Amino acid sequence: MESSSSSSFVILSAFIISFFLLTSSPLKALAQQDNFLQCIASHSNQSMPQLYVPKSPSFLSVLQSSIYNLRFTSPATPKPLFIITPNHESQIRAVVVCSKKHGLKITVRSGGHDFEGLSYRANVPFVLIDLVNFRTIDVNIKDNKVHGFKPAQHLGGHISGGGFGLMVRKYGMAADHVLDARIINAKGEILDRKTMGEDLFWAIRGGGVTSFGVLLAWKIRLVPLIQSNNNNGTGIGSGRTIQATFTTLFLGPIAQLLQVMEKKFPELGMKQEDCKEMKWVESTVRTAGFPDGTPVDILLNRSSLPKTTFKAKSDFVTRSIPKAGLEGIWKRFLKEERPELVIGVWGGRVNRISEHKIAFPHRAGNMYLIDYVSNWDENEGQEASARHMSWIGELYDYMTPYVSKSPRTAFLNYKDLDLGRVRINGGATFVDPRIWGRMYFKNNFPRLVKTKSNVDPENFFSGEQTIPPTIVTK
Repeated sequence: MESSSSSSFVILSAFIISFFLLTSSPLKALAQQDNFLQCIASHSNQSMPQLYVPKSPSFLSVLQSSIYNLRFTSPATPKPLFIITPNHESQIRAVVVCSKKHGLKITVRSGGHDFEGLSYRANVPFVLIDLVNFRTIDVNIKDNKVHGFKPAQHLGGHISGGGFGLMVRKYGMAADHVLDARIINAKGEILDRKTMGEDLFWAIRGGGVTSFGVLLAWKIRLVPLIQSNNNNGTGIGSGRTIQATFTTLFLGPIAQLLQVMEKKFPELGMKQEDCKEMKWVESTVRTAGFPDGTPVDILLNRSSLPKTTFKAKSDFVTRSIPKAGLEGIWKRFLKEERPELVIGVWGGRVNRISEHKIAFPHRAGNMYLIDYVSNWDENEGQEASARHMSWIGELYDYMTPYVSKSPRTAFLNYKDLDLGRVRINGGATFVDPRIWGRMYFKNNFPRLVKTKSNVDPENFFSGEQTIPPTIVTK
């Protein structure tokens, strides 16, 4: 909702007063915050965006509304100087321009589902841009395209990291279907595919957009779900899927699924009553952990989505794990209260695309992706938290002989700071980013660094695991 100039002035004055109350050197801080907020007002073509400061009554509720890893809700987690929830592109542009001018880092939160919380925390003074209001989706069935951005479904980070989904074998990664994008670069320019150039367009499809700018929108090619001409329950129908009792989704007739399961996994004894035909969106509700019959509108309610305290790590597996290796996994799982091991099958179309076509490199040669997760109660305390973190680290070390090598690879969407990080708190520590860069991006990492050096040589869009403009070692 846009406000008048007078209401914008009231908002601006209110936040200046808030900072006056917060600081130990009020006159200096008053001038600094006044300059920053006046800068945003002068650069925005619309009204002032909604802003929150730590003393605002709703600051914590807004901050925590999209934090799905409760590990980062503690008082010790660094908080932003501002939370800004823009509803227009010009407001985001103004925040980028003014943050750069005043020496502030920005973080950009889409859905807030990033595993290490890097979209809403930093170890230097920062401003959080929360894209909760950027929810418009335009669907063009005739041209098989969808244009828009929906942070509630995490499409910003999901697609820019590659975008693994349950139809990956049939259609490939989500990033393979991107036709265009709109981003704001470090100069505050709004770019599309034509104006950003093919190198940057290549980089943001699998290389993580947060290293290069603020994503405003994707344009994506739609893909069809399987059609069925029968209505006797043996086909999935238009846009329907089969969900088995052990949470497996299958696009095809039930009879075909049962035939495959009887041949490959007879010990499971799957029967037709173990399967349920449902619409694709209904299967999404089920996969999210909600009980059968839950209205699909639940997916629009951000506060209803499950939250937990967790640590996750990932691996790509290139050959079958022997029985002894699997037994070792189970023994370790028995030592942890709430462990998870999520396996994402690979192959099919995702393997038929060159690992250099877009920045996402994990193609042929992989059998499946593993996501290891340790979950625990946020109130367990630091000693318990350290125990859970140690457990998943030991599991990861144990898996070394059974997963990809040279390099051991990882999935960017399952970000893991244990792989290495660049310290940005005054340069106290520098870890060679080639360590984690090759794990996430393999041989695409040098091209990503070159693209970064061309589009953001001053490294304004920086973080603990963003692409650096140069490689420096000590």
